[in-house]
Amino acid sequence: MVGRRRRPARVPGLGLAKIAKSVGLRKAAELGIADAYTTNDEVNEPMLVFNVWLGYKPCAQQ
Repeated sequence: MVGRRRRPARVPGLGLAKIAKSVGLRKAAELGIADAYTTNDEVNEPMLVFNVWLGYKPCAQQ
């Protein structure tokens, strides 16, 4: 019998989105981009909190 461990499709809490977003913003700033906009589902509280930490401010709602 041969077995394999499968990784779960989604593993919350790894912080991959945080890393990608902060690296992207840093690169944009290095290129002289001063403003950035993002969208998130209103129910995605962890990402909304992170966006506030990055300095994003609400500008519109759907």
